[in-house]
Amino acid sequence: MSNWAVFSDERVQTIIHSIPPHTVFLDWPTTTVPPGVLVLLMERTSAVRQWASAQASRYSPSPLPAEKFTVGYVHTFEIITQALVSRDSSGARSIPTPRYQFTTDTFNLWAGFSTALRFIPVEFLKANSRSQVDVRKVVTGHLGDTDIHFVEVLRCFNFLLKRLDSSFWVNEPPEYPLMVFDAVKNNTAFAKLIQSTQNNKDEKPWHLAWVHEYFRCVQKMEQIYSAVVAKISDFLLEELQHERFGDARPYVLNSATRHSALFIYLLEGKVGA
Repeated sequence: MSNWAVFSDERVQTIIHSIPPHTVFLDWPTTTVPPGVLVLLMERTSAVRQWASAQASRYSPSPLPAEKFTVGYVHTFEIITQALVSRDSSGARSIPTPRYQFTTDTFNLWAGFSTALRFIPVEFLKANSRSQVDVRKVVTGHLGDTDIHFVEVLRCFNFLLKRLDSSFWVNEPPEYPLMVFDAVKNNTAFAKLIQSTQNNKDEKPWHLAWVHEYFRCVQKMEQIYSAVVAKISDFLLEELQHERFGDARPYVLNSATRHSALFIYLLEGKVGA
């Protein structure tokens, strides 16, 4: 799994598909997750994905140091990202290369990608001299998806905002952050996530965490700052207070007040309106 040349050999891939491992390897070093494990998080076989998830859980879900992100890891990141992109371009079931066989279930594909993303160095979350992958575009391009995998897309989006901060918007036009906000806000799948909060009181809510991260990442962009405050204010204090959101409405307000700076900005915006 650590030796990319061995892992990528078609004979090894055939063995993995035919005889998937059933238990985690406790004797493996836990300092660095092997690149092969990240690929198998999105594998077509449920048993392989489950094993890869269990094996990956033994490693700290933090980005690898850039200097340890060797060629094998770069190939891994390009391959798993291409697994998402290829579904977009072909419409469904193709895979990046005959060698790697990814799940055809979109939810499982994104769930595996979401897990793998946490190990990627910040320097590689945008295109650079060693990799042309721009995962920002891949994720934001799916924020309008309305199927059940949207929840995993949202996890990826929130994660990228945290990791990249204001650099998330580098080389993008000023209106782009507003378009991204609207993509989530207007998504019926997102509305369903908020509505589900009132039915899962024991589950720690996280579906609005991205709003705080988003605001933090754009608040220094003077060109659109006023528009951002207006959008977030209207979204949290007006749209999400509609009666159709029922018992989720107090949660929305609580979520805003937990981030006092954001809430103060919103209140000032309402008062000044």
